[in-house]
Amino acid sequence: MSLKLSEYIARRSVSELMSKDLISVNESMPLTDFVKTFDRRLIHHILVENDQGQLVGIISQTDLDKNRSFYLEEKLLASHLMTENPVTVSSSTTLNEAAEILRTNRFRALPVLEKGEVVGIITPYDFLSFFVL
Repeated sequence: MSLKLSEYIARRSVSELMSKDLISVNESMPLTDFVKTFDRRLIHHILVENDQGQLVGIISQTDLDKNRSFYLEEKLLASHLMTENPVTVSSSTTLNEAAEILRTNRFRALPVLEKGEVVGIITPYDFLSFFVL
């Protein structure tokens, strides 16, 4: 008996696709200190944490592009650019649920938390890689 793709995805969890190589910055870090990380690491999102290491926001490449004229502004901090309190999922969230959250909200990334700690991030690219590779 063969499984339909939707049934297969419904049985798989975010932990199977999420990226674990995470980049995060402190909310008080100046833009000038982390902007080059996007290009060096070829990433589209940086997670923003407070001094206690808790996730407080996310910055996308789009956020940076919208504020490109401020790149040299040393007073602009991560906290000024970030989307606060991003929607998150757990590593046990099904791929179906995560895909629906991404699609419905037009998100490009979902941080993955376990017991309040960031353990990964899942993006539409992760889904695409899963189906193509």
